[in-house]
Amino acid sequence: MPLLEAVGMKPTSENFIVAIAFIRNEHDTTYRWVFEQIKHLYVSSAMPTGNESIINYGEPIVIITDRESGLMPVIKDVFSKSYHMLWLKMKRSQLGSSMAPGKN
Repeated sequence: MPLLEAVGMKPTSENFIVAIAFIRNEHDTTYRWVFEQIKHLYVSSAMPTGNESIINYGEPIVIITDRESGLMPVIKDVFSKSYHMLWLKMKRSQLGSSMAPGKN
């Protein structure tokens, strides 16, 4: 049973857990249900700031994910005002010797 964890970041660079869910599968219908529940939390707890044109009222500003095929279209639909970015994880060996720690 897959575990989905949604994590936020405070302005102080500290992380906090938004939601944790054991999901039945990694299909788009399952992801849609989870993200609609998370959006409901954002909308119900969001307070008007007067800067709604700058801040995505009731939605995260940025969402970062991996390339999970069932996840990507759902985020675009559910969080239409949020920027979606991909997390690219590289091994040190892929960076080359010039980028290795301790090298100039």
